[in-house]
Amino acid sequence: MIKYLPNDNDGRFPEETLVLVRHPLRDDQNDDRDSWPWLPGTVLEQCGADE
Repeated sequence: MIKYLPNDNDGRFPEETLVLVRHPLRDDQNDDRDSWPWLPGTVLEQCGADE
């Protein structure tokens, strides 16, 4: 298991970057990710490679 520390951000996802993320608006949408709308979000911190 690889452990990532807060300073391990490789710069691919800089903190405070504006992004679009898919997220369900209702509980009944949990099974159908294709129906999830794209919503604005912000990168808070990178947890690991490609995350």
